Amino acid sequence: MDMLCIICRKAVGNSITIKKPYLTHLDFDHYKTTKKNKIFYCKNCNHAFRDFTLNNNSLLFKSEKYINHSEDHKYFYKKKFIKQKKLQAQIIKKHLIDKKDLNVLDYGCFDGGLLNELLKYKSVKNAIGYDVSNRNITNKKIIFYTNLKKINHRIDIVIFANSIIYEKNLHSKLRFINTIIHNDTKFFIQIPDYVNRPILFSLVDQNHFFSRDSIKNFFFLHKIYLREIKSTVIKNDLIFISSKKNNHLNKNNILKKFEFNKLDKKINKLNKLLNKFKNTRNFIFGSTIYASYFSYYFRNFIGFIDEDLSKIDKPFLNKKIYNIKEIKKNNSFCFVFDDNKKLKNRLKKLYGYKIICI
Repeated sequence: MDMLCIICRKAVGNSITIKKPYLTHLDFDHYKTTKKNKIFYCKNCNHAFRDFTLNNNSLLFKSEKYINHSEDHKYFYKKKFIKQKKLQAQIIKKHLIDKKDLNVLDYGCFDGGLLNELLKYKSVKNAIGYDVSNRNITNKKIIFYTNLKKINHRIDIVIFANSIIYEKNLHSKLRFINTIIHNDTKFFIQIPDYVNRPILFSLVDQNHFFSRDSIKNFFFLHKIYLREIKSTVIKNDLIFISSKKNNHLNKNNILKKFEFNKLDKKINKLNKLLNKFKNTRNFIFGSTIYASYFSYYFRNFIGFIDEDLSKIDKPFLNKKIYNIKEIKKNNSFCFVFDDNKKLKNRLKKLYGYKIICI
């Protein structure tokens, strides 16, 4: 029996098997399994998705580790770190908040961080969070639900901030959301840019891999039109807001754009260097998906290096995170795998030959 696309229900014939390591988005832990990480692609509606029989992410999202986990993703901008939640709230305020007494729903609100930021704006009357895990939301002003169908507010703004990619039953959830919105309800959607960051396919707890086109196609099926907006800081993700104009049905074949060989080139370059640096004090830069992914191949290293002082001395993948000044010591080197050219150039400028860019 052919695999059916979860959006258009057409038969899917294309697939790609992703190489190990397999990771989860929670601290980018290495995920051990004997099953293959296979991604399917639909030519009809331009959507990529995982074989759901290989993935039970509901167990992860209800685990004690997830419930107790706090999210503090930051961006380095103008010589300081800024929390992503603050940046998201600023974008929502600029593009979507245009009246008072708003009811805002954050679908997949996690620890309520984004709603905390939005509650700082007087225009937000009710901050409503939905998540599958029974989290302890500390801000009592947030109205929190683990059952979507119990929400009884008329919603003015709906937020999907990197949450829709984990949902299996997309259509049923959107059909219900359509019952609690009105004609002027606005949407904020943020998803990873999988086309330019194929390393994200190693995350086995994600179910959907949208492109610029397929996300528009999906929401179009529920009579919601989207347009993309650009952020000068959040550059690794795609951000969309609702639009009055129909912008869907631009069917480019996204799998042809994925540069999977970029990862292979990095791995090959690293393998050639490993013997050269076998007797040195080696570190991996960051506590990111890149750091986790390549640590699978790079066994001989002391720990991780980070510029964010709040992370220093904390564990990442059972290794210690060190202050970046550690690489000033004799015979110490730091390997940087991230695709961020500005980051690499800045580190090279500061630490010279001590930085090994892969």
